[in-house]
Amino acid sequence: MWQVPSLSITAQAFLFSAAFSTAAPQYARVIMLVVGLVAVLAAMHLLAKHRYLESLHGQVEAVCQRELGWPPLFREQLHSLLEASQVAEIGAARWNRRWVRHFVVDVPAFNVWMYTLGAFAAADLYLLLRAIT
Repeated sequence: MWQVPSLSITAQAFLFSAAFSTAAPQYARVIMLVVGLVAVLAAMHLLAKHRYLESLHGQVEAVCQRELGWPPLFREQLHSLLEASQVAEIGAARWNRRWVRHFVVDVPAFNVWMYTLGAFAAADLYLLLRAIT
């Protein structure tokens, strides 16, 4: 799932360099920017669909856990389980108590990627409009 956004950004780098080439005719710039916009929108669609399916799976999993009498295993509950068992948090689990949590743990990666890809989509659209006019 996470390879698609990075591949889309790589494609953007190639397409932007080709579109900004002074040797490229106007029609080629337009085609490159349309392809770039389509690639970004496809990556955003894929991320949104994966997010939907992940959310659906998580909800069904929570229902199954409740029916079986198992504790919920969301991030907050996982830290509570570690505290209750008096197991020391090691590695990245320690980030739950530090300022890094606000930048790494609490900010959804989905939002970061959607805003990043949205910025590329806006740049593609802006450059496309400039190339057309």
